[in-house]
Amino acid sequence: MTNTHGVEGVLDAICDALASARGVPMSASVLVNRAEMLDLVEQARQALPAELHDAADVLASAQAHRASAQADADQTVDDARTRAEQVLADARAASEQMMSDARASTEQVLADARASTEQMLTEARAQADRMVAAEQVAIEAEAEAERVAREAHDEAQSLRRDADDYCDQRLADLEADLSKALTQVQAGRDRLATR
Repeated sequence: MTNTHGVEGVLDAICDALASARGVPMSASVLVNRAEMLDLVEQARQALPAELHDAADVLASAQAHRASAQADADQTVDDARTRAEQVLADARAASEQMMSDARASTEQVLADARASTEQMLTEARAQADRMVAAEQVAIEAEAEAERVAREAHDEAQSLRRDADDYCDQRLADLEADLSKALTQVQAGRDRLATR
C-alpha cells in the first residue's frame, strides 16, 4: 500500500505506477497492480473533501479581505468628499466676505468722492457768486465751476475703476485658490481609482 499526501500526491503516484508498469506485448496496454490502483483511487477520494474545505476557507478569507478593502476605500472616498465639501464651503465664505468688504470699500470711496465733489461744487458756486458783478468774470467763474465739476466727476470715475480693479484682483486670487483645491481633490480621486 502506497501512502501519499493530498490529491496531487495521489495523482503523481498513479502516473508513476502507469509509467513504470510492464507493457502488454502487441498492444498499448500495461499491466498494473489492481489493489495498488484501487488503494490510490480511495486515497484520492479521501483527500479531496479536505482540500475542497481548505479551498473554501481560502475563498472565504479572500472575500473577507475584499470586503474590508472595499470598506476602507468607501471610508477614504467619504473622507475625501467631506474634506472637499469643507474646502468649498470655506472658499464660498471667504468669497462672500471679500465681496462684502469690497462693496463696503467701494461705497465708502464713492461717498467720499460725492462729498468731495459737493464741496468743490459749493466752493465753485460761491466763487462764481462773488464774481457775478462783471459779466465776463461771471462767465469765467461758470466755466471754472464746470471744469471743477468735470474734474471731480473724473476723479470719482477713477476711484470707482480702482475699486472695481481691486475687487477683480481679489476674486482672481480666490479663483486660483479654488482651482488648487479642486486639483487636490481630483488627485485624491485619481489615487483612489488606481487602488
